[in-house]
Amino acid sequence: METKTIFPPPNLPRDFRPVHYFRPVVDMSSVSPMVAQALQTSRGHMAQEEPSKGGRHQLDSAQRRELLGEAALQGTGCSLYSSSTS
Repeated sequence: METKTIFPPPNLPRDFRPVHYFRPVVDMSSVSPMVAQALQTSRGHMAQEEPSKGGRHQLDSAQRRELLGEAALQGTGCSLYSSSTS
C-alpha cells in the first residue's frame, strides 16, 4: 500500500492577509432579521490595505525586482512575435 506524504503548513509572515475570504455558512433562521439582511447584502470583502503600507499589488515590476535583489533583464526588448519575417 502506498503511503501519503504529509507536509507541514508553511511559515507565514506575521502581517500575512489571505487574498481570498470564505464566508462561514450561517443558518438565517438563527440570527436576527437585521443580521440576516446584512449577511445577504455583504459581499465578503476584507478591509483594504493601508496605502502607506504599500501592499504587494501596489508595486510595479521594477519595484518588485529591486525588493527581491534581482538584476534587470538584458536584451533589445524586441518581440518574438514581430510582424517582419526573417
